[in-house]
Amino acid sequence: MNLSPHRSDISLSVAPTSSFSASSSSFSAPTAAERVLAAELQAREEAHDALSMMVTSMARMVQAGKTRDSRWKDS
Repeated sequence: MNLSPHRSDISLSVAPTSSFSASSSSFSAPTAAERVLAAELQAREEAHDALSMMVTSMARMVQAGKTRDSRWKDS
């Protein structure tokens, strides 16, 4: 089983932060952290699907913590 196949067509699109927030009516540009993560993942030569999924999940949890009605937010 090859765990790290070489792919030359790796692309990553970062979802706008508004897709993770309670209000989806306003659009905002990706945060600096999202831009850094996207650049890091794009710079890798091999596909890292597990890493990509982990980073996406972490970004969603961080964004969820910024909303008022989030289960991830401290009380």
